[in-house]
Amino acid sequence: MINLRYFPLFIYLLLLVAGCGGGSGDGNSSSNGSSNGNNPPPASVNNPPSLTLSQALNVAENASLVGEIAFSDADGDAVSLSIEGVDSESFYIDASNQLRFIFSPDFEDAKDIDGDNFFEIEIIASDGKDNDRQSLLVGILNLPENKFDELAIENLKME
Repeated sequence: MINLRYFPLFIYLLLLVAGCGGGSGDGNSSSNGSSNGNNPPPASVNNPPSLTLSQALNVAENASLVGEIAFSDADGDAVSLSIEGVDSESFYIDASNQLRFIFSPDFEDAKDIDGDNFFEIEIIASDGKDNDRQSLLVGILNLPENKFDELAIENLKME
């Protein structure tokens, strides 16, 4: 039997223990979302990387270099680059962040997916959490062929 003289103390201790939650709660007892000092600090917000590309590039036939891929990350995170798109198999990115053809394109022998000498790709910069994507159209310029002038050769033979 409980001595009624100690009953208020018993109730006080019972409420005190119940109010503490015994450490099994999430620590956020505030219903208005404000911090009560027991919450962990909010996770830092990640800023995605940023690409700087021309939307369209023209490359002379027989050249393998398309151009440099410029990017930045406001958080200073390491950024990886990749290529996607219908013509992505024709390109690679070298160690200096240069976009290059795997082969030297020939205007007369179009290797893009639809044969129009316009390669459609997408460059992706990722910091592992977020990414930036930009579409890129790489056109092949036709250059005069370096063929010998057959008439000049015939003239040499006649002399």
